[in-house]
Amino acid sequence: MTERLVKFENVDAAIAEIEQLRHGCTPTGNWSLPQACWHLNQILTYFMTAPATTPVATPPGGPEKLATVLSTGAIPSGIQSPERVLPPANCTDADVTTFIATLQKFKTFAGPFPPHRLFGAMTPEEGKKLNLIHIAHHLSKLIPAAEG
Repeated sequence: MTERLVKFENVDAAIAEIEQLRHGCTPTGNWSLPQACWHLNQILTYFMTAPATTPVATPPGGPEKLATVLSTGAIPSGIQSPERVLPPANCTDADVTTFIATLQKFKTFAGPFPPHRLFGAMTPEEGKKLNLIHIAHHLSKLIPAAEG
């Protein structure tokens, strides 16, 4: 089973996808839906709460890599998540609910965004788009159950 191509134009589309996956899905990767939501919630919460002036080391990709991700809508393979945002094994549906609540807040979040650890400074528009691409990246690894 291979992952799907998933893209989101807006937060509501991401929420609708999560709600569909809640009815049943098969992972093609290492994480369940609750684990993916736990991870994504950690990231999104950080981007909405960290000061825009948060210092980061010189990002390895910088603006050029960010432009590529934003134009292709794809996260490059081989990027490792920091240990602090790797989900525990015991995530539950409550983590899905928590992430949906965070997404509801994200709908009206206007920024600013802190610099990304790999891509550096981002405009609010770039930050929104990058986070939707990241969400799609993880949800693409979950195959919805066949509707009966």
